[in-house]
Amino acid sequence: MAIFILAFSTVVGAASTLPGGLGAAEASITGMLVMFLNLPVELSAAATLLIRFATLWFGVSLGVVAWALSPGLLSLASDNNASTPNNLPR
Repeated sequence: MAIFILAFSTVVGAASTLPGGLGAAEASITGMLVMFLNLPVELSAAATLLIRFATLWFGVSLGVVAWALSPGLLSLASDNNASTPNNLPR
């Protein structure tokens, strides 16, 4: 049942067209935990936050760290030897 709840909530979040499904996925996970598993709302909300921190925000934080530590990876550092239209070979 847990796999279904997470998978369905991910689809709901994607259908909401909000970045990361913020709000929609959380409401969906919490609601289904209450409806299907008869968990208290407080426990469902805590479980939802834990799930979202582990799945969404952990990945986002890893990406931010990787981006900050390797600016050359995304060509964010200036490259003095880059070919520009003014210094192309003729």
